[in-house]
Amino acid sequence: MDSSSTYVDHETCLIDSGASFHFTPHREWFYEYEKYDRGDIFLGDDRKAIIVGYGKVKLKLQGGRVRTLLGVLHIPALSRNMISVSKLDDEGVKTAFEKDTCKMVRGALVLMRGFRIGTLYKLMSPKFGNISGSFGLIIHAQSFIFHNLCIIFSMFVSFVRIRVDTVLGG
Repeated sequence: MDSSSTYVDHETCLIDSGASFHFTPHREWFYEYEKYDRGDIFLGDDRKAIIVGYGKVKLKLQGGRVRTLLGVLHIPALSRNMISVSKLDDEGVKTAFEKDTCKMVRGALVLMRGFRIGTLYKLMSPKFGNISGSFGLIIHAQSFIFHNLCIIFSMFVSFVRIRVDTVLGG
C-alpha cells in the first residue's frame, strides 16, 4: 500500500516514537476498562481529542503469542491505533529500528515486530480484543510447516538409526 494513500486501516497498529501514550478508538478491544472523563489529548496537528476511558488491551500476534498493553487510552475520535515507544521503554521494553523493520525486546525475548510502509512502522499481524482461553490459537502457516518438518526429520533420523543398527548388527 502506498503511504500517500487516503485509505485508513482501522485495525492496524502504528508504532510511534512520538506518541506519549498507547491509544485506540475501539472500546471493544479492552479487557479491563475504566471510564475517564477528565481529560483530552492534543494530536500532532494540534487538534484536541477527548479521552473517555483507559485500560488494558491484549494483542494476539503470529503464532498465537499474546501481549498486553497497559494504560491504553480510549479516544473514539481517532482513526488509528498507536503503540507508544516511550511507554514501552517505561516498561523496560527496548525498540530497535533497522532497515525496514523494528522489534520490541525485553532482554533477549522479542515481544513484537513491526515493518515499515512508507514512513510508518506497523505492528505485524495483530488481533485485538478481549482475548480469552476460548478465543483459540491462531496457527501461522509457516510455524505449522516448520513443526511438521521437525516431526518428519525426527522420524527420518529414527529410521536411519534403525537401518544402521540392523545393517551393522547392533
